[in-house]
Amino acid sequence: MKPLLRALIVEDSENDTVLLLRNLERSDFEIAHQRVETAEALGDALDKESWDILFCDFTMPSFNGLRALEIVKERNIDLPFIFVSGTLGEDVAVQAMKEGAHDYVMKNNLARLVPAMERELREAKVRRLRREAEEDMRVSEYKYRHLFESLADAAFLIDKETGKIIDTNPQAEILLGRPRAGILGMKESQLFPPRREPSAVTELLSAEGGFESNVLQKNGEIVPVYVSVSRLQLYDRRFSLALFRDITGRKRSEEKIQEQANLLELAQDAIFARGLDEKIQYWNKGAEQLYERLELIGTLTTGIAHDLNNILQILITNLDLATSAPAFDEHLSKYLDDAIRGADRATNLAKRLLSFSKGGVPVKQSLDVAETLTPAVLLALSGSQLQPLFDLPPDLYPVFGDSVQLTQVIENIVVNACEATPQKGKLLVRAENIDEKIPPSFELPVGRYVKIEIEDHGVGIPDRIRERIFEFCFTTKPCGSGLGLATVKSIMQQHGGSVAMESIVGHGTTVSLLLPAAARRPGPTESPMPSPVVKTTGRILVIDDDEMILGVVDSMLNTLGYHCAVAKDGVEGCDMYLRAKADGTPFAAVLLDATIPNGLAGEEALKFLLQGDADARVILFSGYTESDLFKEAEHLGFRAVLPKPFSKSEFVAVFNKVLL
Repeated sequence: MKPLLRALIVEDSENDTVLLLRNLERSDFEIAHQRVETAEALGDALDKESWDILFCDFTMPSFNGLRALEIVKERNIDLPFIFVSGTLGEDVAVQAMKEGAHDYVMKNNLARLVPAMERELREAKVRRLRREAEEDMRVSEYKYRHLFESLADAAFLIDKETGKIIDTNPQAEILLGRPRAGILGMKESQLFPPRREPSAVTELLSAEGGFESNVLQKNGEIVPVYVSVSRLQLYDRRFSLALFRDITGRKRSEEKIQEQANLLELAQDAIFARGLDEKIQYWNKGAEQLYERLELIGTLTTGIAHDLNNILQILITNLDLATSAPAFDEHLSKYLDDAIRGADRATNLAKRLLSFSKGGVPVKQSLDVAETLTPAVLLALSGSQLQPLFDLPPDLYPVFGDSVQLTQVIENIVVNACEATPQKGKLLVRAENIDEKIPPSFELPVGRYVKIEIEDHGVGIPDRIRERIFEFCFTTKPCGSGLGLATVKSIMQQHGGSVAMESIVGHGTTVSLLLPAAARRPGPTESPMPSPVVKTTGRILVIDDDEMILGVVDSMLNTLGYHCAVAKDGVEGCDMYLRAKADGTPFAAVLLDATIPNGLAGEEALKFLLQGDADARVILFSGYTESDLFKEAEHLGFRAVLPKPFSKSEFVAVFNKVLL
């Protein structure tokens, strides 16, 4: 399909127009045309529509070709204009070309018409492209100049071949203390003090990136700057654009901070120096110590949340199995025993959280290694196919540590061993005394230690990740948290010990722990006390906002032979207590929760009860035994305290004490 060509024909003769169009049919265009024969019609056609070419007769009754040319020029239209005439003399033709006509064709030689038209269309296209390029260049130059002039930094455009500055902005005049005319033509090396070698300057300004340096002002002053360099290429020429930012203010701040640093390093408090941009510019040793503590708390707390989910799974699964099992199922006892063991682990977690409330500092005491290590390993292997093999000499030194935190260390290592050994296998657990000769990998001072090794025969750890296994949140497991070994490292550091690992891919991994030995052995373990016998009876009032706690305490009291009433709030409970006393059916004791959100509990509820009955026997129970309320309970008027969670034996012992 031929492209469309819109032709405007200025001609008074219909026959000449038909002849012209027949010749145009030989071209590669589909011709759409309009014929006009007056100046008014020509102007109207130019104003209403867009045309690709104009053919014009020179002599017409109402006006001539030169006037037609003027009408086109008045509208500033770059339209190919070709005269087609039978009377155009050579002198007139030359004059017409001077006035702006692009070509002329005699009517007796219309064979030239199509070639002349095609040539003028090509030249018109070239002119249009040149105009567009020039306009783009003007726009680009305007944008460049506007951007260049408005930059906040001093800007220098440097010719790569000559090393000369060919453009700059007002900020550069301020920075150097020179007028623009005095900067243009300078060598790039002249921007810097003489101490810099010219070759080094050229190398710095040739590479992209940034660096700190100094610039030399006209008056000889030295100004510190940060230089950012980028490469440009314009019109086949290579340039460097260097932006210089005055950092005098920042340098002064850094110097002032540095002047104070020696004094601040001596302070025991955590001290930070922060800039106006909210970034910390300086911190002292005290701040570092406060931070390694906060990091430890964060690491261990997240690890506890991970462990708690595992414990809850043990509890939920075993209780589900127990409740759905037949009455005489031989596995029922095991389900309940496993649930109790899970509850014991939850209790240890609660103790761990309480230690975090004190800053995560271990609560250390002398510990027997075998007594701490063996149950921790067996508990972590619950449900695993690995079989533990212990090699624990009887003469092992005791260690000085927090039993709860060290149990977590052992559990994390054993769980990793289980995951690395999906098939049945052995888990070797051994320990030995270390005197004086400390393995270099532990980086510990000379002393008496106990070395614990836990060895599996699993898949091993590849060399490429072995250096990162103790990093916080680093994991190779799709659903892992990356906290297990990070927690191990943090706890060992808090205990003055260390951890190391050796692994061979396909053969297994050995984790070694080194713990400082204690000065003396732990005292003898107290033999478990026999379960106390219920020695009292009576009505007990339980005040707690948790319905499940109310339910289990009610069941326990009823099982032990007590009668129970419950209240979810201290106001309701106090009212029940006073009504029962007035009716002659008083409560023998009150079990009162320490805190009830948006309700009356603890010390405030105790005051109401004692105002109504000075002999009220109130027992405080709560899950937060480290609170001031628990420590001052008996002084405030409570008869006893009962920490959550509590066993049946502990429950009975407290009520025997209060009610006898």
